[in-house]
Amino acid sequence: MGDLIPTFTLGIPGSVTGAILMGALIIQGIEPGPRFLVMGSMPYTVFAGMVLSQATFLVSGVLLGRLFIRVVYLPNVIIAPIIAVLTFLGAFAERNNPFDIFLVLLFGVLGYALDKLRYPAVCMVLGLIMGPLVEANFHRSLGISFGSYAIFFNRPIAATLLLITFLFLIGPYSLDWIKRATTKRDGSRHSAPSPKEGRSPEGTTLGEWILLGVVSFVFTAFRTSFPWRDCSS
Repeated sequence: MGDLIPTFTLGIPGSVTGAILMGALIIQGIEPGPRFLVMGSMPYTVFAGMVLSQATFLVSGVLLGRLFIRVVYLPNVIIAPIIAVLTFLGAFAERNNPFDIFLVLLFGVLGYALDKLRYPAVCMVLGLIMGPLVEANFHRSLGISFGSYAIFFNRPIAATLLLITFLFLIGPYSLDWIKRATTKRDGSRHSAPSPKEGRSPEGTTLGEWILLGVVSFVFTAFRTSFPWRDCSS
């Protein structure tokens, strides 16, 4: 429940569960965030439903917990087809479009590849949830400033958040570079990485550098790809 505090107050999911709940609320026309708290009786309705759901979980867990635990003993040959059918059914029922089933398969393969490459799929989930919100507010900010990017720098809070975002983006790579430089200067050697880490002795994997390059290219091309100067019209 603590993860839902930033979800409802700031519109930023505090965990994967919060992101899934936030996506479900957005589908129902409820957008968590500062405006959600002033939507009349809507916040109290959502919070009351959460309290009732916790009470239901408590009662059902005490009375039926021993029955629920038997699900883990079912073989995967039974559980996997059921999950697959429910996944495809949920994707198709949203818009009754067979193309959504293809998207489920595509993102399933992508998630499997990320797991094999040891990239957390949580980031992709948060990106899919937060992406439309960030883009909408980005357009709104440019509309307020009549297409000027100065709105992201002339306020201390906005400049601080932008700086923190940039530091988080380059932080891991900068730390690896500093560690390598310090190690070479001291004449010591890196210890061999464990197979679980999946990193090279140099610190950062080639895939991470490629991902950073792709992200940097997208941000660089973002300015020339869209006519932001027309936002005032």
